[in-house]
Amino acid sequence: MLLEAARRTPGAKTDPPPFVLQLKLDDFCVQYELNVHISEPLLILETYTELHRNVLDVFNEYGVQIMT
Repeated sequence: MLLEAARRTPGAKTDPPPFVLQLKLDDFCVQYELNVHISEPLLILETYTELHRNVLDVFNEYGVQIMT
């Protein structure tokens, strides 16, 4: 789902491709990190905003709630 959100984000590069790291496995949650290279570094804040919006949209499409 995170990779799908990255694919939907304008300005996210496909080469190198986005990737996800699992950073932490706690008792009640898992912490992931989505890594995306962008084509326009000066638009990083706008790209982050669009990426975060896409993450929420994709998770909602799959019925997954972000609780933490």
